[in-house]
Amino acid sequence: MQQCFVSESDRILLFANRIEAGKRLAFALSDFAGTKGVVLAIPRGGVVVGFEIARALSFVLDVKVPRKSRAPDNPELAIGAVTED
Repeated sequence: MQQCFVSESDRILLFANRIEAGKRLAFALSDFAGTKGVVLAIPRGGVVVGFEIARALSFVLDVKVPRKSRAPDNPELAIGAVTED
């Protein structure tokens, strides 16, 4: 893992890729191994991370596909997200 320090008080951690990020997050959540759980993931990066977590913890992986709720005067600004359920 690479580390990039912006300042002494602010630290940004960079990962080689989303697979590594998912594995590291799964390790941080390893206390939950052996329990029942569901990992909810969203497309555009989250599914890859979620897959690694679900696999490591033997959880179910569920993918949700939200739609962006846009600001009326700025369509690029997301003010929320909704799914069909």
